[in-house]
Amino acid sequence: MELPLLVEISRDQLVSMSDLVKNAFRLSLKALFESEPFLARQVMENDKVINSYEIDIDNSTYNILASYQAPPKMLRTILAIQKINTALERIGDHAVNIAESALSLIHGSMEVELFDLPHMADLCKKILHDSLHGFFNNDQDLAKNVLSRDDVIDGLNIRMCNSIKEKIHSRTLSIEIAMELVRICKNLERIADLSTNIAEETCFAVEGKVLKHHAQ
Repeated sequence: MELPLLVEISRDQLVSMSDLVKNAFRLSLKALFESEPFLARQVMENDKVINSYEIDIDNSTYNILASYQAPPKMLRTILAIQKINTALERIGDHAVNIAESALSLIHGSMEVELFDLPHMADLCKKILHDSLHGFFNNDQDLAKNVLSRDDVIDGLNIRMCNSIKEKIHSRTLSIEIAMELVRICKNLERIADLSTNIAEETCFAVEGKVLKHHAQ
């Protein structure tokens, strides 16, 4: 099989995996905000499929690197696919973590103040969508735009955690609920970080620029 076709197959696998991961993230948030335990369990169950994709993509890209002498741009694409594959698997894990916290809050049978979580979640969904769209469409401008938005989510995470601490100190929020809320915040923040990693890989694949830690 010719090298360009093999790379295209790996890319198509990554597209399918990214759809699964985005859906897992969406369902985990729906489970949280709409108190739907069935959806939370669905996220946990579907994680096996995401893990299977990660293994398949790893195997296919390693085989390409071992068997072919790829030209520079194609080589960068293969390496980017490998790293994005890893990032997507981790995002899937964070979606599972959010689903687990959603289940804990649902089983607590108490109305829970969610602070700015809905807003933070919307921003994270958008940054994940845009980072993947940027890669699959070779849109370096969109990738750089994603990198510029990460600080907003970091700031929301800090403010949320501080608000939760204040509620604990005033004894208006239990430690158990606070721990789950902080866990959700941290997982959202990590999803945003991993999304920026995907954007960095887009810049690397398109132009060969390494933008670790958003270096311009």
